[in-house]
Amino acid sequence: MFPQIHYIFDELKRRNLFLVTAESLTGGLIAKYITDVPGASAVFWGGWVTYSAEAKRRLLNVSTEILERFGVVSVETATAMAKGALAIASDSLNKCGYAIAVTGLAGPSGGTPQLPVGTVCIACAANEHTACVYSEKYLFSGTRDAIREQTYTAAMQMLLQRLKEDCQNR
Repeated sequence: MFPQIHYIFDELKRRNLFLVTAESLTGGLIAKYITDVPGASAVFWGGWVTYSAEAKRRLLNVSTEILERFGVVSVETATAMAKGALAIASDSLNKCGYAIAVTGLAGPSGGTPQLPVGTVCIACAANEHTACVYSEKYLFSGTRDAIREQTYTAAMQMLLQRLKEDCQNR
């Protein structure tokens, strides 16, 4: 479990915000770890596992142009996933929140020299005061499970950082 998960939940509750996830390579692992914490329902709205490009397009409104131009594993796709998830949840709840989105290659196969196994793109979107998205590309190593675990930790670290900075510098 991410050590600061209780701080994240407390901050979201204090500020009356929700959290939503959009996952690809982690296959719901982030949502699983979030819901492992008692009381998660106070802040966690839900999430999507959009493993295929078509699921990203249909469920999260990631444009065909982004998918074709940048690829499924890109910061642009992660950003669009986060924005899509945040928009859907915000409209449904009529309030603000945060979205975490992850896409990447967990392996053991499927990588290329340009996009090796372990390439992961993570985005965190927020709309508390102003709409902002922070995204980053990582190169993790290890087994499929290790890459997924590293993705979870990096995503939660990004969310923690965004909560602390409150998107004021973006």
